[in-house]
Amino acid sequence: MKSLTKAGNDIIKIIMECEINLDDLPRVVGRISTEVKIHGHPIPTPLILDLVDEFLNDRTERKKIKGMEGFDEEKLEMAFNKLSRKWGGNNVN
Repeated sequence: MKSLTKAGNDIIKIIMECEINLDDLPRVVGRISTEVKIHGHPIPTPLILDLVDEFLNDRTERKKIKGMEGFDEEKLEMAFNKLSRKWGGNNVN
């Protein structure tokens, strides 16, 4: 059972790293299939794909946990653009 728990933790770690690094799906699958073993056996690709799909489906929940609920990227971009115009209009030197 320890092998399964460790594999689960390793998979989550790899997927999160790949998400942060903006790695593509083949890279995610490749890393999991080569780096994670259960009793010395690789995890089958269809299972890896199911686990990645489950991870992606939980993205909304992860954002809530990280305090991103209600995050509006469009509003952020508008605020950034407005501030950029102000910044550019002032002599900062």
